[in-house]
Amino acid sequence: MDKIRIREKDLNKSQTIALNYCKLQELFNSERPTAYIASNAYGWRCDIYTINGVDLSTGYAPIGIKPSNEIINKYENIIKEISKIINYEEREQAYKNALINFTNEAYKNIRK
Repeated sequence: MDKIRIREKDLNKSQTIALNYCKLQELFNSERPTAYIASNAYGWRCDIYTINGVDLSTGYAPIGIKPSNEIINKYENIIKEISKIINYEEREQAYKNALINFTNEAYKNIRK
């Protein structure tokens, strides 16, 4: 399925997790964005991924609430450990599991 272009106002910003470009990108290796947002002045702004019903915005100008540095640092360390897994299928499954865990943890923290 191709990603579709949406407008910023189509997202609920208070319930969307925002990640800067390339932040935790390894977690998204086997995922495809469901949508993207572009603006007339800047072109592409961000991709939108939907994980377990939660929207994540990643790009140069992500939309939503950014997770704490503590959560980002925790998952950067998890990514380093996962990258040591030699078996491709196991590594990809570990990334998927980490993405789900990150999404749940980040969403819980933005909803406080």
